[in-house]
Amino acid sequence: MAKKIDFPSMSREEICGMDGDTAKKAFEYSIANMTGKMAGMRSISTSPCENKGCMERSKNPELVCSHCFSISTQERYKNLGKKLVFNTRLLTVKVWDEEVLPIIAERFFRFESFGDVNVGQDGVNQIINIFNICEKNQNTEFSVWTKVPEMYNFVINKLNISKPKNLKIGQSSFRLNVADKPRYDFIDFVFTVYTAEYAIENNIEINCGNKQCLRCQNCYGKSIGNFYVNEILKSDLNKFIKMGGEVL
Repeated sequence: MAKKIDFPSMSREEICGMDGDTAKKAFEYSIANMTGKMAGMRSISTSPCENKGCMERSKNPELVCSHCFSISTQERYKNLGKKLVFNTRLLTVKVWDEEVLPIIAERFFRFESFGDVNVGQDGVNQIINIFNICEKNQNTEFSVWTKVPEMYNFVINKLNISKPKNLKIGQSSFRLNVADKPRYDFIDFVFTVYTAEYAIENNIEINCGNKQCLRCQNCYGKSIGNFYVNEILKSDLNKFIKMGGEVL
């Protein structure tokens, strides 16, 4: 019987030196089944705790990142945290050959349900690997959320690597109650989080959270239903409903 590989214990150097068969298994391991509104979907995500930008933003009370559920979830569920740390190393350590990248059978697939793209060369490697996974699986519609679209801009417009046609890039707004303007023409939608009070007082249409992603499909597929995707802060959802708010 083949010895089970302890992927979370591997260093960046060990990951970089993996042979093809081990790398294939590593990418298979990197995929997670999602729960909650994303139930029925699968995702490859990285660790916000390994992302300098995520951690710095999480300390700023003026930013939505200070309410990050991903960091607390990773801290609560240790095995998940270890997997996300491994995924960060896997996606950022180098650009992988297409043959080791995963085959995705699902119609819809998500990147970065917990983390975000890194900066610098790590981020470049991460984005190119994401692009290459999309190109390898052209019958699947992919989506990714980011607060650092400038990294994608660098890859697309500076390195001249085309954005895959089956990838939607969502720009996540930095602040609660403030929808950012799309910073680049490759942005497919803008995602913003609102507090209950602000949404009620300003008649904000909350169009995310009532349906499972597989049923809604607003952020996936060949067309976007709502360019501005709005969600209530998770800790405010019950308050929002009690105040008469409706999640479409």
